[in-house]
Amino acid sequence: MNGFLVALIGVSVVFFALVLIFVALTLFDKLDRWMIERNKEPEPEPVAATLPSKAAASSAPEPVVEEGISAEVVAAIGAAIMAVIDQPVQVKMIRYRREAANPQWHLQGRVAHVSARNLTKNPRRR
Repeated sequence: MNGFLVALIGVSVVFFALVLIFVALTLFDKLDRWMIERNKEPEPEPVAATLPSKAAASSAPEPVVEEGISAEVVAAIGAAIMAVIDQPVQVKMIRYRREAANPQWHLQGRVAHVSARNLTKNPRRR
């Protein structure tokens, strides 16, 4: 009977701890949703209303783009940056980097990849 009582108390304590964890996680979820709703920004104005006038557009500097990079690529890069940081951006310069900043990292990666393969001869197969 003594062992049964110890087991019953142990199961009860574990069950009570699980209920407390469930309640805490539920409260954290509700708090998180409340914080998101509280910090929610107002809906942005339509894009057509935020476009600059011709005078303001002419004063804005044109982006510096290397030869061979099309306007579609510039637009795609600007859209990707805007999607990532979730703010309006202005692309000022795009250039193609023809070689890696440090080619030694590239070569070391190749060496590590090739050396990871087991290319040594099996000494048992002589």
